[in-house]
Amino acid sequence: MTKRKIFNAKRCSRCILPFSYSGIQFDQIGECNICKGWDKRWKDYDFAKKGVEFKQLFSPRTGQYDCILPYSGGKDSSYVLYFLVKRLGLKPLAINLNNHFQTEIIRENITNVVNHLGVDLITFSPNIHVWSELMRRSFEHSMIPCLPCDVGIYALAYRMALMTGTERIVFPGGKLASPKNPGRGVIMFKSLEMVSKEKDQERGTVDLSDFRITQDMVDSVKEIYFGQYFDWKEDLILKTVVTELGWKKKGEQHSRIDCIFEPIINYLYSVRMGVSKQCTRLSSMIRDGQITREEALSKDDKYKLANIPNEFEQIKKILKVNNRHLERQVINKDLLKPLWYQ
Repeated sequence: MTKRKIFNAKRCSRCILPFSYSGIQFDQIGECNICKGWDKRWKDYDFAKKGVEFKQLFSPRTGQYDCILPYSGGKDSSYVLYFLVKRLGLKPLAINLNNHFQTEIIRENITNVVNHLGVDLITFSPNIHVWSELMRRSFEHSMIPCLPCDVGIYALAYRMALMTGTERIVFPGGKLASPKNPGRGVIMFKSLEMVSKEKDQERGTVDLSDFRITQDMVDSVKEIYFGQYFDWKEDLILKTVVTELGWKKKGEQHSRIDCIFEPIINYLYSVRMGVSKQCTRLSSMIRDGQITREEALSKDDKYKLANIPNEFEQIKKILKVNNRHLERQVINKDLLKPLWYQ
């Protein structure tokens, strides 16, 4: 197993984002523009008022389902599903994209939570050959190896909304997550389309019909980001899903335990930037007073991976990639940037 030396990233003096973070800038005292933007967006946010507005979005209630909820089985989407059903009395349709990389514990959590709440669930598994080829091309050529997953869940949400006549899609979002803008699915699909063409001449074209997102699809529904209407306290949410839904952690780990590819992404963050993939969320928790900077640094250091994860052996067999492709991801050389980075 190859072990790399992880450099000590120079970080924001307030949060723990590194100087290598995309678009980051610093003032004279070393505080980043991301912190300043977060304060402007969230510091005096009136969640009580926004919670009332959220309920009004569902009046009048029409159709078989009140909304579509993309459901990974993770902590965040489990909490949103719980809140919609138990706190608001809504009837969501949960949709799950089985990307062929789901972990055993997340499959168990999905079954337990859905049965506990009594909600309908639709699980979609893309064609394994199409999926693996898209993932392979993304791993070989994209800065975001998981791009097919990101696009796939949005595309599935739009398709299910249209098929069931459901007017709303609810995503988690919120102050601990990276900002999301309604309609981002279109530019995500165009990024995937760009990446998928990289090996057309050598390996043929890839059928993107299950991933296609058009502006007409986006315009036909209302995208709602739950975390823009209700406050998000990490410890309370974890406690709620564990005690109310029987949701299970993976040892002490409770973030991003849904996919065997996740450790690979965390490894890439660690060796590329000197931080874990949880760094962005931990930084938001610092700004919100949920954790101290020292606690966040300790957690980030604990999450970082210097060794190639064992899961990569499984990934290599499924995607037919090798250590050379992983090294290209590490050095981030000649990889395509997603269109929203440009």
